[in-house]
Amino acid sequence: MIVDLAIAALIGSLIIYEGVKVLREASLTLMDTMIPKIEELIREISRSLEGVDYVHDIRIRSYGGQYFVELKMHVPPEMSINQAHEIAHKLEVIMKSREKRIIEVITH
Repeated sequence: MIVDLAIAALIGSLIIYEGVKVLREASLTLMDTMIPKIEELIREISRSLEGVDYVHDIRIRSYGGQYFVELKMHVPPEMSINQAHEIAHKLEVIMKSREKRIIEVITH
């Protein structure tokens, strides 16, 4: 009888643990939590591009196994809008070519 109670408590604990884990993962996805692999890819590419001072406020939304990325990119203040736009476009093209699940990139 005591063994039955112990096993039932163990199984119940495992069910609660797995339920909390699933709930946590789902809520993090809904809250635009960072996806470390994709964030590091974005930072790596931005460091390799001449004219990009730094990127921040990176937001990655996952939907159906695809990623929608939004970020802020800083460039030197003397750079023209056209040059900054070209760099942002280059960043987008490189990101999409290196990670096929990125389908949209919005750069501010």
